[in-house]
Amino acid sequence: MSSGGHQQPGSNPLAPGQPEPQIAQSPAPGAYPSPTGPPPPSSAHPQPQIQIPQAPTGFPAPGGPPPGFPSANPHSGYQPAYPMQQSPTIMYYGIGVPNPEAPPAAHGARKLASYDPQADYEVIKRSKKSGILGSSWNEDTLIKLLGERSLFELDALSDHFGGKLGQTLADFLPSKTKVNGWFNEVVHALALGPVGYDVELAKRATQGFGTDESLLKELFLNRSNNDIEILKRAYTKRYGSSLEQEVKKDLSGITQTLYSMALRGQRPQELPGQVNFTLVEQDVDGLFARGLGKNTRLDEEFFCEVLVNRSDPHIAAVIDRYGAKYKGLSKSIKNTTTLNKDVKSGLVYIIHSVKSKRNMHEPYGAWRDAKYLHAAMTGKGTKDEKLVYRVVRASWNPDRMRAVKTAYRQRQNEDLDARVIDETSGSYQKLLVRLIRRV
Repeated sequence: MSSGGHQQPGSNPLAPGQPEPQIAQSPAPGAYPSPTGPPPPSSAHPQPQIQIPQAPTGFPAPGGPPPGFPSANPHSGYQPAYPMQQSPTIMYYGIGVPNPEAPPAAHGARKLASYDPQADYEVIKRSKKSGILGSSWNEDTLIKLLGERSLFELDALSDHFGGKLGQTLADFLPSKTKVNGWFNEVVHALALGPVGYDVELAKRATQGFGTDESLLKELFLNRSNNDIEILKRAYTKRYGSSLEQEVKKDLSGITQTLYSMALRGQRPQELPGQVNFTLVEQDVDGLFARGLGKNTRLDEEFFCEVLVNRSDPHIAAVIDRYGAKYKGLSKSIKNTTTLNKDVKSGLVYIIHSVKSKRNMHEPYGAWRDAKYLHAAMTGKGTKDEKLVYRVVRASWNPDRMRAVKTAYRQRQNEDLDARVIDETSGSYQKLLVRLIRRV
């Protein structure tokens, strides 16, 4: 996220003499077992065209040079969970991010050899002005600094604030208030970082009156096992409770089943070449016989099992085969009047995340993300909360943001930043546009 150049695939982002960061790697194809069922003839059942994960080339571990925008790992559900304390860098959102369980830098020591946070610390301190009515900020200063610093630099800066003031960067910087709240919300999100912001969003989705199923869907569905494990651990560390139990307590019935399955984080780890077409055919016929076919009895739990507990390549194959044998799967699910509306929305979200037709050219569910971003800016008034977390979360992975921008232009025949400019104003607008234009 720094202003440096794009990190070329295969380049080593570590400084000379630095150890290779212990980042979870996607296994080589040879590490997977052979398919358990022979695929039918390729003309009838082509392999789903879903992008194969490549070796991660994300941000360097502490001690490396300031990173540019990395050529990131494609969205993947194939990475195994691992103990977070093994490395200062973990894979999340398909890129290397600071490990929230890594110890802070010792007092007076640099967490990144090439970055001295003291200057930024002084800049941020000077940007805050206290008055009778409370604190005010030099917002242009915050926009410039937060827009230029990488994830690892902001993490090191947060540690520096902890050593100096006993509070994190997110604690020191403004958070949402009634005055200029959405600008402050973006600032707060960037200070928290990818894992911390998801943890806070998960808490918001389950606290207060009612549950925000729309937010839960974007946080938990179609995430890798690794992302789910990291999110659960970080949630427990911050709030002292189990994320699974909080969600389970807040939901009931089939909606509870859907999210409980997702939060187990036990999806099979398959690459497209390992799709079991025998099981694909069983799932396709099962979906038709258990609710999508005419005069069939709905089995909601089976729908969740197929679309939540299968790998992305398997789901992509089910989507392709169902469309060839019957009709479009997403439309069939949308037209099923007896299916719970929140579950229906979640299942369609998963389908749009891995659908071969879209993901041949738009990795990371970019077509889906472009659609959701547009939805936040249509209708009566801008849905600012959704716009903020959708832009910020897309911005963590530069390759994902680049794909989302391309998809948005193809879908809407206009640029994402131009639409955001039309819908927002002031410093809030400037900071969102800065995030969008970094790639």
